[in-house]
Amino acid sequence: MTFQYPFQIHNNSYTGPASSVGKSICVAFTMANNATPTITITPSPPQLPQFTFHPSLSHFAIPPTIYIQQNPTLASLIVSAVVVHHSPSQEARVLLIQRAATDYFPLLWECPGGCVDPSDETILHAVQRELFEETGLVMTAAKVMLDDTVEFVWTDGRSRRIVFLVEVEVGSKVGKGSEEGSGKGGETRGSDGEGAGLPGVVLNPEEHADSVWASVRDVKRGFCDGRDINFSHEKTEGIVLEGMVGESA
Repeated sequence: MTFQYPFQIHNNSYTGPASSVGKSICVAFTMANNATPTITITPSPPQLPQFTFHPSLSHFAIPPTIYIQQNPTLASLIVSAVVVHHSPSQEARVLLIQRAATDYFPLLWECPGGCVDPSDETILHAVQRELFEETGLVMTAAKVMLDDTVEFVWTDGRSRRIVFLVEVEVGSKVGKGSEEGSGKGGETRGSDGEGAGLPGVVLNPEEHADSVWASVRDVKRGFCDGRDINFSHEKTEGIVLEGMVGESA
């Protein structure tokens, strides 16, 4: 038998019931016969702010289950976010993250993203969720769809990757803490040095090992801030450059 009850985290202490203050978790008590209860603590997902999207993306503002029904050759979806940062003193920079050594495509580089969950409100909400989970950055706008031509065949069927150009909220990471790691040692890096007013990135070390903000030149030469940039898919470089050029236009 399993009982669930909402609790709150305040200064690393658990209290309940949950309210709108603090970080919400769910505590599950599992009892087998008269054995000692097993307690499972699962953090609740943070409440991310609303975002805007270009009218051309309205057919992605639907539940993923509906999209799959409309595309019966697909079993699942993957989303990816191209995040381009501009500042008055710098050329455009794009966020690239390096996959963990223990993951598929180890130590190769990519844009943030991942699998769409059936529970995601819409495909665009999945983009916001995945971007936040992988980098701590909060998507405020989905601007354009850059590519939907890449498909993978898994044991459970065919999956399509959809790549979006997005904007993020600078300086705000809802519910994220530095204890999860960021780049290498919590640093924000660009090809002309560390910091440089770039948004801070918080990585999950189980999924990603490093992050950089790369210029167009960095992407083309495959090298940024002392790192060789080898992409996890052959089309990623072209898609990233298209997003950067579109943002600069």
